[in-house]
Amino acid sequence: AQTDGQNIIGKTGGSTGLNIFFSGGSSLGAVNNIAITVQRGIADQFYDYFDDQSRAGVGTLAVAVNQLGQQNLDYTNRIKTIDSRLTTLRASLEAKFVRMETALSKLENLRSTIQSFANNGNSSSGN
Repeated sequence: AQTDGQNIIGKTGGSTGLNIFFSGGSSLGAVNNIAITVQRGIADQFYDYFDDQSRAGVGTLAVAVNQLGQQNLDYTNRIKTIDSRLTTLRASLEAKFVRMETALSKLENLRSTIQSFANNGNSSSGN
């Protein structure tokens, strides 16, 4: 730090840009046991907060975007798996339906044949 009598000016390290002004005059005599507390201003706190949020690739927002992208990819893969399973299930159900319709048609033909025999037997027994 540099001093010019009433000003102490931070030039290096953590005190860069820090200026302390002492407004007392020589008539005050010796000044002992001075404690100076330095606090960060709200603008500096906002700057650090938004800098942490917006840092490219590693900031909070970038990490959240990457996580959402990965989550979206996971959901897309799950949807594809479910769609594949549904396609397989649909094909299986359609095949079962076709077999059931075929069996039902055969049963209907068999019923018609039996009905025909029964009707012919009833008509010939009446003669």
